[in-house]
Amino acid sequence: MPVLQRAARNDIAMISGALVILLAGLVMFGWAFGIPAMTQFNPDWNPMVPGTALCFMLSGLSLLQYRRFSGRMISSAQRIMVWLILLLAGARVFELVSGRVLGFEHLAMEGLAGVEAVGHMSPLTVVGFLAFGIGMLVNQRDRSRKTGLLTRTLAGVLLALGLFVTLGYWLRLQYFFEPVYLWTGLIWMSLPTAIGMTLLGVGLWSRSSRAERDVAVVATELNATRINRATLIVVAATSIITAVAGLQFLDETVIEQASSNMTQLLNASRESIAGDLESRTQYALLASLEPEFRAAATALLRNADNKPAVAHANRLAEPLLDHGFSGIGLEGGGGRLTMAGRLLPSTATFVRLNGDDNISLAWDNGYTLRVRVPLDRESDATPAGFLVFEQALPHLNRMIEEGNRWGDTGSMPMCARLDRERLLCFPQREQGGMYVVPDTINGHPLPMTYALAGQSGIKSLVDYRGHYVLSAYGPLGNTSLGLVLRMDLAELYAPAKKELLVSIPLIALLVLAGLWTIRSLVNPLVRDLADAYSSEKAARARFDAAMQSSPDGFVIYESIRDQAGDIVDFRCAYLNHHAEKMVGLACPGGVSGNLVGSTFLQAFPERTADFIQYRLVVQTRKLRIDELSLTDDDGATLWFMRQAVPMSEGLAITYREVTQERRLVQQLEYSNRLRSAIMESAAYSIISTDVNGIILTFNQAAERMLWYRADEMVGKATPELIHDAEEIRMRAEELSHELGHAVAPGFEVIVVKAKVNLVEEHEWTYVRKDGSRFPVLLSVTALRDEYQNINGYLGIAYDISERKRNEEYIRHIALHDVLTGLPNRALLDDRVMVAIEQQHRHSATFALAMMDIDHFKHINDSMGHHMGDMLLKEFVECVKSCLRPVDTLARMGGDEFVLLLPDSDQAGAETVVERILHKLVPPVNVGIQEVHVTASIGISICPRDGQNLNELLRCADVAMYWVKEHGRNGYKVFSPEMDGSGAERLGLERDLHLALEHGGFSLLYQPKVDLKTNIITGVEALLRLRRADGQYVSPADFIPLAEETGLIVPIGQWVLETACRDVVRMQNLLGAPLGIAVNISPRQFMNSGLVGTVEDVLGRTSLDAAQLELEITESVLMDDRSSVAATLSALHALGVRIAIDDFGTGYSSLSYLKRYPISRLKIDQSFVRDVTTDSGDAALIAAIIAMGRSLNISVIAEGIETDEQLAFLVASGCDQGQGFHIGHPMAFDALLHWLADDSRWQLDKAPR
Repeated sequence: MPVLQRAARNDIAMISGALVILLAGLVMFGWAFGIPAMTQFNPDWNPMVPGTALCFMLSGLSLLQYRRFSGRMISSAQRIMVWLILLLAGARVFELVSGRVLGFEHLAMEGLAGVEAVGHMSPLTVVGFLAFGIGMLVNQRDRSRKTGLLTRTLAGVLLALGLFVTLGYWLRLQYFFEPVYLWTGLIWMSLPTAIGMTLLGVGLWSRSSRAERDVAVVATELNATRINRATLIVVAATSIITAVAGLQFLDETVIEQASSNMTQLLNASRESIAGDLESRTQYALLASLEPEFRAAATALLRNADNKPAVAHANRLAEPLLDHGFSGIGLEGGGGRLTMAGRLLPSTATFVRLNGDDNISLAWDNGYTLRVRVPLDRESDATPAGFLVFEQALPHLNRMIEEGNRWGDTGSMPMCARLDRERLLCFPQREQGGMYVVPDTINGHPLPMTYALAGQSGIKSLVDYRGHYVLSAYGPLGNTSLGLVLRMDLAELYAPAKKELLVSIPLIALLVLAGLWTIRSLVNPLVRDLADAYSSEKAARARFDAAMQSSPDGFVIYESIRDQAGDIVDFRCAYLNHHAEKMVGLACPGGVSGNLVGSTFLQAFPERTADFIQYRLVVQTRKLRIDELSLTDDDGATLWFMRQAVPMSEGLAITYREVTQERRLVQQLEYSNRLRSAIMESAAYSIISTDVNGIILTFNQAAERMLWYRADEMVGKATPELIHDAEEIRMRAEELSHELGHAVAPGFEVIVVKAKVNLVEEHEWTYVRKDGSRFPVLLSVTALRDEYQNINGYLGIAYDISERKRNEEYIRHIALHDVLTGLPNRALLDDRVMVAIEQQHRHSATFALAMMDIDHFKHINDSMGHHMGDMLLKEFVECVKSCLRPVDTLARMGGDEFVLLLPDSDQAGAETVVERILHKLVPPVNVGIQEVHVTASIGISICPRDGQNLNELLRCADVAMYWVKEHGRNGYKVFSPEMDGSGAERLGLERDLHLALEHGGFSLLYQPKVDLKTNIITGVEALLRLRRADGQYVSPADFIPLAEETGLIVPIGQWVLETACRDVVRMQNLLGAPLGIAVNISPRQFMNSGLVGTVEDVLGRTSLDAAQLELEITESVLMDDRSSVAATLSALHALGVRIAIDDFGTGYSSLSYLKRYPISRLKIDQSFVRDVTTDSGDAALIAAIIAMGRSLNISVIAEGIETDEQLAFLVASGCDQGQGFHIGHPMAFDALLHWLADDSRWQLDKAPR
């Protein structure tokens, strides 16, 4: 654990160093290439200066290099980096104290990029680097507990500094505590610098922790410290997060409220000032329209020296002074004449309003509005001069003065644009007269710039004093003036600051008190828990050490009980590594070592018997000892002695391996038997020789293979006698070349490889005594003594003649059908691929036809499979006679064939198919019978219908089934419209699969009664299919498809077992010996496992075999193969009864009634339907009943639907009957109700 902790701390320091290097690199890159976003993150924030970035780069590298050394192996490069950091920081301290600029921190940046250095490290940044450098040096030189504490203290200073400044940027604390930020210099530390300080603090803390890695800490104290520390951290973090959230909310509230107030005040001032300027301008224009005054002014323009005219004009102008005008004059001819009051001097600065030279605003210890009205000449429309009206604006003076006296720092400047880069502003709080300012600061537009651009809003920024201010701005109507209302953010936050100065210490005090209380209360409890945990852990460690060192497997199981207190399972609580191996053997690929926590029956569901024994051990509290065997990964059997010991709530099991003892005995017995059996029972030729090749042993298999007697060979000959001399000579040359030295022909050729421990397995030609030859595979081994000296050779050979013939035969049958000799699917795939490649190269088409013999299954079932095979061969010969040599006829299986017609279009394919169908018109002779054969053929064309074999086969198959559905005996070329019926067939096949998997089948039961006694003798099981959408499918639709796809076999097995279980339930519920009749399809009957299936079902359901009746069709009995008779005999031996279903509709024959053990004949409902109206059907039924009576075979009629039909059958002596008139097919529950309610028929409840 300490090793992992040290590794984790090293990784933390490495990551911190890497992040610091990355941060410094980004900032230096930003300075070098002029990217401000990389140096300050936000345009309104301070950037990290190059010198700071350089120190961070050195600090990060020192953290990275520090990981490579331990103890006193400190690299010189690392020491140099730390001292460089201290040198740069010390130089900056000298600059701050002396006021002189050394510029050391800019040397590297200027040498790197040639850029002008900007700014210096702030004092707090210098403090941070000094703390980091001192901490690193202290940690390098001395690793005592005191130096570790000092290092962590310096790391804490870095963390506190970095986190506080980072939170300050996030929560804008500089607005709340601006004086503190200015006094401490926090305001000058950039956000990247604060982040870097935090990372350096983390890295230095991890190094300080590493310095104490050798201090011995008791495990109990360590655990208690961890729990206590976690508790304190959670409480402290909760308090900090709550405080941060509160500060952020307070910040947003203050800004929102101040923004609203300032915006309202500014908008009111803008409207008032703009309205006042507009009204006064209109008032001056109105005064200029007085005709007499205007005429007097015009006269003065013509003769300014006319004193009477001057006096007259003055008299007219004097009254206007009482209406707010401060001065009235006349301009023209390059001069100016004051008519009344006082005009501003020409030196005054006038600001044009809305770009109009005749309307302007001036400042002369107060605001004055000046309006000039042009006086036109009589000769033309050009002005001869201007009437000048000036009005003092005391209202504007008061409003601006009130804005500038707003709070302690509030001001309301009003400006106009002087040129494209400068603004001309009227006096404000900090400026006593008109002044000019640039329209940007630090590259960012002033709020007044936005106002003069016609925009309104509010914005916070740092002003020219370095103070954070909040400014609301907007235009003054259409006057071309802008108005800004601003106030220092420090003043806005002053009320909140007063509250915080009281609440923050109080909250901090409460948090500290709470932490101290928690620590005092939790510490004893935590220490007790840690002591208990350590004691338990030590005890468990001792127990585990004892168990793991034991050579035996050991498992502890805990009892799992139900609510009644009975043991229902065991849960594994412990197992040692020997037991883990045994679990892997008992459950390969299963739970293995993950058994702990698993239940016994969950891990070993097949070991129910063991669970019962274990439960008995716990219940009886008695020891149990037995042996069990397991199989390892290599297939070997391992034996164990198992001892189960009861515990208070479970049991302990010990496994001791006893395999070796048993194996020694078995090996001894086996070796004795092996020696005597190898030579006598081996199917291979085994010949042993001495080192010179003289034969020593010659087994019976060698005698049978070579026709020599052992006494003719042993001690008298060498293996050269049975080898081909020429073959030995050629092999000698081959081995000489292979081994690199000459090998002489003779016995040496046979054993040369075995001498040097090489595998010698080679095909030879053996020569028999009569000179005949046959191939063998000979393996030669050198026999060595305990000193590895060769004392003989052993040769084992087996005859590979059959293998040679089989290989040739396999090559043929791998690509051809065994019955017909036609290409199979593999060869067809190859030829179709060739055709597709030719089609791609030559753009030629080819056709693929799918052929199926109509009603072949019926022919196969009724006439026997040997007749079916003969029919297939005759069919193949007929088809092949219609084909070209380049065409391919392949058998896909059963009666399905595929015809490949290269270089053939649709017309050509249709011609070939029609020729085939015409060829099939005459009957086909199969043995002693003639059979009319027809075929359904579907055609697909490449590339029109597909580009690969699967798609072409699918289209041809769809077309073929279209032919089958439309009467068979024909052909059809595929078209896209046919996909619907094919999809329906595929959907039905899918429904069959889903019904098998998810229980979509159900059974209905139709009662059968004894017509003589009216006693219900049993029921017949009728299968129904329900689709996922709830719709039922007719058996006439899905049974043929199930037969065709082979699904009828598993479906039939389900029907048989379900019907037997249900009838046993009926018997138990009703107390009557009811029988059950189940239909067996021909394909299911021909299945070799039918008898075994019936026997298993009877065993599982406990149904009496005499109460099971299997209904088969006559077509099954027409197959004269011995398997039919054998199956019927086996079923009869079980006691199962056989009934012939639909008797009279097929190949009825008395011969099979005599030959086979038939129990009942079932008259088809087609005869019963018209028995009262058709004398022929009546006579046929009477004959069947009479025949059954004569052969002692019971007769049952199905399809009884009327009372008249029932009466006829009773009168004719029919034994049993069933039909809608007696009872409809019903579900299990409905049948029970019917049996209870119907009074016509009774159950046989007599004791038996």
